[in-house]
Amino acid sequence: MAEEQFSLPKQVPVFPLPNVVLFPHLDLPLFIFEPRYQQMLKDVTEKDHIFSIALIKEDIDLKEEPLPMHDIVGVGMVKFSTDNDDGTSQIIIGGLSRARLGKQIQSTPYLIYEIEPLEDIVEEGNEELALTERIKELFIRKEQMTKIVTTEHIENIYQMDDPSRLSDIITFFSTVSFSRKQEVMETLNVNDRLRLVIKLLEGEISRLESKN
Repeated sequence: MAEEQFSLPKQVPVFPLPNVVLFPHLDLPLFIFEPRYQQMLKDVTEKDHIFSIALIKEDIDLKEEPLPMHDIVGVGMVKFSTDNDDGTSQIIIGGLSRARLGKQIQSTPYLIYEIEPLEDIVEEGNEELALTERIKELFIRKEQMTKIVTTEHIENIYQMDDPSRLSDIITFFSTVSFSRKQEVMETLNVNDRLRLVIKLLEGEISRLESKN
């Protein structure tokens, strides 16, 4: 089913995680081992395969309940799941949309919230084109220094003409902190998002150059 044709449910399970931001259009592998999230996985695979991932806020006690988490989340669909003999699972979830958490519906055994899907704010024009070219230029420059991303990925990104998707994918591959990635996640205006990712790339390049 194409993502553009898909209507998100009004309520979704929420999986709070440290150091994970689920961007639209991107696939994320996860290892599910806690019993409550094993139950969540079982429930969603029997229904619509959809849940959301919320980044847990930094510098908090992970034993604290409920976990303080950001309210802008990534909603995704389970695209692949395999169960292990010990009850754990490996899955791949594909990002569908940004969303804002609303009213909490359920707290146990796992969280369920109402959600408000969030749309990009697009300002087409020469500025968007210039920002898109700049972000591609900086990404290629950084990858020539790090060689983390394959040549094929670089070529695919260079050919990409969707600035929203472009900024999300580049952020996904970035080495910046997850709090900065969350900042990108929460920026709905696409031009503002491009400017933010450009700033992040410039910072990464500067740090790499200082090491040489």
